[in-house]
Amino acid sequence: MAYENEINIGNTYQIVVEKLVFGGYGLGFIEGSIPVFTEGVYPGEIVQATITSKNRGAFFATVEAWVYKVPERNGSVCSVFKQCGSCEWLDYDYQRQLSAKKEIIREQFLRIGKLDITPFLSDVIPSKPYGFRNKMEYTFQSVDGAVVLGLKRKKSHDVVPTRGCKIVPDTFEKIRKVVESFANRSKTLAPVFDRKTKKGVLKDLVIRTNADLTQWMVIVVTDSPSFKASAAFVKTLREECPFVTSIIHLKNSSNTVVLRGAQSTLYGEGVLTETLGWFQYHVPPVVFFQSNRTVLEPLLELVKAEAAPEKSETLLDLYAGVGFFSIYLAPLFDSVWAIEGNAVSEKATIKNLRVNNLKNVRAIHADIEKTDLSKALDRGVSKVILDPPRAGISAVTAAGLAALAPKRILYLSCDPATLARDSAVLVKNGYSLKKVQPLDMFPHTSHIECLVTLDR
Repeated sequence: MAYENEINIGNTYQIVVEKLVFGGYGLGFIEGSIPVFTEGVYPGEIVQATITSKNRGAFFATVEAWVYKVPERNGSVCSVFKQCGSCEWLDYDYQRQLSAKKEIIREQFLRIGKLDITPFLSDVIPSKPYGFRNKMEYTFQSVDGAVVLGLKRKKSHDVVPTRGCKIVPDTFEKIRKVVESFANRSKTLAPVFDRKTKKGVLKDLVIRTNADLTQWMVIVVTDSPSFKASAAFVKTLREECPFVTSIIHLKNSSNTVVLRGAQSTLYGEGVLTETLGWFQYHVPPVVFFQSNRTVLEPLLELVKAEAAPEKSETLLDLYAGVGFFSIYLAPLFDSVWAIEGNAVSEKATIKNLRVNNLKNVRAIHADIEKTDLSKALDRGVSKVILDPPRAGISAVTAAGLAALAPKRILYLSCDPATLARDSAVLVKNGYSLKKVQPLDMFPHTSHIECLVTLDR
């Protein structure tokens, strides 16, 4: 048996991997007692790994060699999987991924929220494993004099030369190759932005599409307001990718958030139209929209079923985005309040309400984290659906929800840690768990979408 004080950073040890945990690591043990977190390993494997760091009593390691690989480790379908930062588990059996995600949800609720959700936890709703994304952000970089348009390396701003990413439809690769070729021909007119010298023009390329792949939006992001190559850029795309329906120029000096800044439409209507069920959604270039096109309708149907709407009830939709849930559920409620903090998204909601001729939804632009919900609404709320950012909700928002006292809360989150934390707060304020339903919005990664139903 090994002891913690005997383990040294820089030394190599044999580790037996027990399970996958939050963050994508494989949790293993040295001689069955010392916990070690290692990337790129799967349950049941035995590895020789070098300790690289220690944090709060846990060690982190990198693999030097495999003693044993599990048969569930498949051959990777991507040549740059080990370098690219997009996927963590691409070479692991998909059904095993789903099982691991269910267990991660259970552990996060138990560890952080002190809630045993085992009786309420359902199996993960699966996605199509490939070609599921409707959006991808690529980065321009100059490498040895050539322009590379690809995805970022793990834990780095450097770019991997992407060739046919499998998590997006094949058309993404066609557009990427056309734009990469254009950038190499246009170095004088549109040089690549250098993040060290802060000089240059081309920064990022974002491609968006809708669920049925009938519309395509290409967003070129530059550091400067001027894009002198815009006419040639549009001409190239229209000639070589005639299926592209909108071309957008985004002027963004931020190096942290890609889809931000002033925008101009170079070609087309400048929005995507998404048809889900009976409804149409107009999606502007910079707003949030669920990124897995194959799970959109299953998610809406799940929320509809869990909401158990009655025509006499009022629904509150917090972090409403472009009205994703409000519009789909509006005909089933007496009235809907859609509150969104992003002004662009709120305007899109208003437009989408007009497009769908919905009269019983009120769109409100407000900073949800600073709004006392119990005072902001002038009528009783029966049901609440909220889909906050990864950071979850503030104490003010949680208190406001409790004061509103809706009989049911549906909480959708992409971060099981903050979801567990916030669910525990709601439970302390008189709510009880009814159902915990994970959805695999992000195959081949450790990220998990999850819908929690709470009743009062």
